[in-house]
Amino acid sequence: EVERVMDDANVQWLIHGHTHRPAVHTVSLENGEGTRMVLGDWDGSVWWIEARDQEVPELLEEPFQTDEKQGS
Repeated sequence: EVERVMDDANVQWLIHGHTHRPAVHTVSLENGEGTRMVLGDWDGSVWWIEARDQEVPELLEEPFQTDEKQGS
């Protein structure tokens, strides 16, 4: 289904979330390869994609900082 949607929209990149399986996938499209980036859920980490000019976007994660005294 992902490949069909990407082909129908004529795009090479798809970014979506949130799931419990964050990852970067290479997908086969009618006009070559595409990339699917899946953001993780925000249960224990913050997920984001960083894109800079002329660089491949990166899927990044930073665990939440917890304060053990919180709620005391």
